[in-house]
Amino acid sequence: MTDVQDHREIRTARLLLRRPAPDDAEALHRFASDLEIARMLALVPHPLSRGHMDVLIRGQDDPGRSAGDFLIEADGETVGVVTVKRPGYGTPPRAMPRLGYWIGRPFWGRGYASEAVAAIVDHAFRLHPSDRIGAGVYHDNAASMRILEKRGFREAERSPTHCLARGLAVETVNMLLTREEYEGRNR
Repeated sequence: MTDVQDHREIRTARLLLRRPAPDDAEALHRFASDLEIARMLALVPHPLSRGHMDVLIRGQDDPGRSAGDFLIEADGETVGVVTVKRPGYGTPPRAMPRLGYWIGRPFWGRGYASEAVAAIVDHAFRLHPSDRIGAGVYHDNAASMRILEKRGFREAERSPTHCLARGLAVETVNMLLTREEYEGRNR
């Protein structure tokens, strides 16, 4: 279960999800500069400049873009990011909220992504009247697909998505979770 206060903080058993601040740029830059992370994200170039990270953090205040960009903290330490993009955002514009996330490599395998995804899905369904939530995962990111499948997401379609870090289009597995499936799992 999560605690949502003014959409600025979400608390779980082990994590605090909060809005990123300019002071967070250094830790986020360190993790997102890792090619193993950047290559799984569409909009993160490699190499990643510190200035680009500052722009990404400032962009989280754009009300048309995001319903929530959250820094993930465990025991007071930054471990990653989880986001929900509003319907209408993206190219082409998405018809539903869409989530994304990444965890810094030193924190892989600890269940933080699963816990953060569960919390952000709860948050998104409370915040949006949408009957579904989407997520896109590159076909070669099996760990991320498993995280989404554990939360009830299923494959809806595949399409190419350009990846800045790879410099090419990568087959993307577009995943979907309906409100009905979500509510059925959470009764």
